[in-house]
Amino acid sequence: MFKANEKITIENYTEAAIWCNENNAMIVQEEDGYYIRSIPEPTAEQLAIAKRAERDDAINSIIWRVQRYEQQRDLGIETADSEETYHKILEYIQYLRVLPQSQNFPNMDVKNFNEWIGDGEAF
Repeated sequence: MFKANEKITIENYTEAAIWCNENNAMIVQEEDGYYIRSIPEPTAEQLAIAKRAERDDAINSIIWRVQRYEQQRDLGIETADSEETYHKILEYIQYLRVLPQSQNFPNMDVKNFNEWIGDGEAF
């Protein structure tokens, strides 16, 4: 029905918007009207930034367990995690920290702790 770089009218704007949502495109207003434009693929730099943000979110989602363990240990009270689990969490955080040096970065999954521990990763 529509195609990239096609000029659209007010009358077919809604249909064009629906088509764009289904076809990785967008409507752009230019000096002489509205046009359908393809959404560009992200650059390598944009992919790396997004993957680092995903990695940072994974670190932030588990660092509280390290802090809790250390605080409970320092207070001399029973810890919620075992020492072995604490060390596994530290290994997991290290796995996350070195992801950007991976040969496949940023074209890789960032595993959550349960996925990582299930793979038997170890350093």
